[in-house]
Amino acid sequence: MSSAGRLKSPPRRKPRKRGGQTLPDVQESIRDLESELPPVDDATQQAIAGFDGKLPAEATGLILGGVYQPCAVPVYNWHDHGLEFEAGDGARRRHPKKTDLDLFVLHWTGGEAPPPRMYKVLDRRELGIEFAIGATGDVWQFCDPLKVDTFDAGPYNRRSIGVEIVNYGFGAGRNRANRTHYNCVLNGHKRNFAHFFPAQLKAAVALVDAVIESGKTKIARKVPRTPDGSFISRKMAKSELAQFDGVCGHFHISMKKSDPGLDIFREFIKCGF
Repeated sequence: MSSAGRLKSPPRRKPRKRGGQTLPDVQESIRDLESELPPVDDATQQAIAGFDGKLPAEATGLILGGVYQPCAVPVYNWHDHGLEFEAGDGARRRHPKKTDLDLFVLHWTGGEAPPPRMYKVLDRRELGIEFAIGATGDVWQFCDPLKVDTFDAGPYNRRSIGVEIVNYGFGAGRNRANRTHYNCVLNGHKRNFAHFFPAQLKAAVALVDAVIESGKTKIARKVPRTPDGSFISRKMAKSELAQFDGVCGHFHISMKKSDPGLDIFREFIKCGF
């Protein structure tokens, strides 16, 4: 597809060396972050403003390894919306022959702003993500995960694909989307977590299934479990993660994280994972 008319990300500063340090993710309010960061270029700003509150005109579909892949829900890729993470821009070139791509990591955005706003925050922070799911279940793709490795899962970036799902997560006074809630303890923190909307749960399962069914990764249709079959609702040990190949949460790989909570895993388990 021709790149004519596509919007490019602004020229990037030389990426910082991160070594094995876990990268920060977006857990603060999008609105608060925007007040602290410099403006992006005009083209990207116009693209983001154009999509606030509405979807791109067309969803041409999921792209994996340069080929369109069937998915049970519409996927708006970077050709549709013009927002793309490229190598050197919150991401690096993927080398699938050197590292097995066997994890799908689920995140929440930590706010209720739509995916284009999330893109702006990650872009400014020199981070990235392969996919995002909006409040209505709209799926946004920002790069080809078989060719580009985005910075969203710290030391597990090389072997994972990530998706940010719009949800403020927890925190009094932040429920602008009228979500329902549930209480639970994750990684030692008892909190009142916000549920995902049904359309978001459906989209998450459909996206993961499409990636798995493509046969182009080694991601298995399973969630973290103990030897007796119980779901693991804590950070996994390095030895456990080394042997796991499936769908996990950010809290499974970082003790500091709670996203994406537990309700989304109930949905995956109900769907046979």
